[in-house]
Amino acid sequence: MMAEPKYRRFVLIVDDGSIHKSLYEATLAEQLRKKDIALTLISAKDGAQASLKAVNQKFDAVVLDTSVPRMFESGFATNFRSIKNTKDGHLYVVSEEKAENLPESLKSGRVFAKPFDCQALVEALLQDLGGEAVAETSRYAVDVRVINAIISATVKVLGQFGLSEIKMEKPQMKSCQDPVGGCISSVLDIISQNFKGQLSISFDKGSFLELVSSMLCEEQTDITDENQDAVGEINNIIYGNAKSDLAQFGVAMTIPKVVRGAGHVMPCPEGSASMRVVFKTAKGHFYIDVVAHPI
Repeated sequence: MMAEPKYRRFVLIVDDGSIHKSLYEATLAEQLRKKDIALTLISAKDGAQASLKAVNQKFDAVVLDTSVPRMFESGFATNFRSIKNTKDGHLYVVSEEKAENLPESLKSGRVFAKPFDCQALVEALLQDLGGEAVAETSRYAVDVRVINAIISATVKVLGQFGLSEIKMEKPQMKSCQDPVGGCISSVLDIISQNFKGQLSISFDKGSFLELVSSMLCEEQTDITDENQDAVGEINNIIYGNAKSDLAQFGVAMTIPKVVRGAGHVMPCPEGSASMRVVFKTAKGHFYIDVVAHPI
């Protein structure tokens, strides 16, 4: 049985799929594995999608094709150095433009003129990502697929249970020391090959009472010992709905525990990072909070 690689590298590829395919065919992952490094390639079809993925995942490198849609309109091509999860990554630019004609933000990267030589890109990636590997003391290693599966299941299940007008706000980084967003929550441990940490789904009073009133078919006016367990039940259903997707990524989760009261802070070892997704409903807000521990 082959041992798990000691190190991991994450590369964001913003293109129409051709670069991703070329790197796969060039066996980049296999070559890095010989250096005890596991490679994860994550694709974005345009600049807007790249911006969203950069909020959720830390990347060691970004490969971008300047011709893909919304690369500049979204601001990704000019602002990615100001995004926490991409600012320190290696940059590789594939473009029909000459290097001197590119925006200043892209001139710091390695530029490959179209039609580009895939082998030259592979060699550059091997050099930058496959050098002497050092153990990172801080990694925000949330697999965006895991978070998306939880978000999708949450919106689906809560909609079925009567929460109306659910609107998701832009995911945001937050301090690990900040408490979860709501006043009643369920919290569980989550772990996969790429991630370990804690996940919470929490509700403010308005959204919780909206939800539990619908579940019990009776108007609820306060959070009580009798209705507080509903948050655990509803989150068990959410995780059950997401389970088939999460299983594809090798994710394991513990049974959620109910935490009542505002101010709950999830465990946050040194080097951890955290993110929050806020959802607005007709009568309040609920929150998905994630703390990623160093790996």
